[in-house]
Amino acid sequence: MADLYWPGDERAGDHFSQRALVTTMLAVEADWLGHDLDVAVAVDDLVDDLAAAAEAGGNPVIPLVRLLREAHPDAHRGLTSQDVVDSALMRMAAVAVADLRRDLATVGQRLADLAEVHRDTPMVARTLTQHAVPTTFGFRVAAWLTAVLDADEDLARLSPSSSPARRAPGPRSSSWGAGCLTTSPGGTRPARR
Repeated sequence: MADLYWPGDERAGDHFSQRALVTTMLAVEADWLGHDLDVAVAVDDLVDDLAAAAEAGGNPVIPLVRLLREAHPDAHRGLTSQDVVDSALMRMAAVAVADLRRDLATVGQRLADLAEVHRDTPMVARTLTQHAVPTTFGFRVAAWLTAVLDADEDLARLSPSSSPARRAPGPRSSSWGAGCLTTSPGGTRPARR
């Protein structure tokens, strides 16, 4: 559903949802501890609880740490709330960029196929409002493809391996938690809506 305050936000899917933020903050905390976290509350319930409790401290990490320390007394030691929020947001962005690059690859392949099919299909070219030397539809599509490839190259520079936020905090690599409550090297990310 479109939103007047955040136009286009609905296209982000679950990448930047409240559930994804809580799940990823749990992953950051688990990675920092070096082992999976056992949390007795379902993520959806945790979202509501953290949202209600976040106002007192100005961020959701304070109530999250309080909850985590019930089962893991060493949780969050050596971290700041800003470490957890920033790391979580960067991890979420990395997943969104990876998905966007997959979408661009699909668009790029379709444009390449279309350019090949129409490489000899003539069409009128224009310069401002006047006719120009005729061109082909394949050439026009190839120009679109160039823009898509340029966008993908720009996104490739944001790859997790080149991002300092990917390397810290935490002694092991990030992953989405299985069931969104634990992390493992081969974890999965939340399903899309």
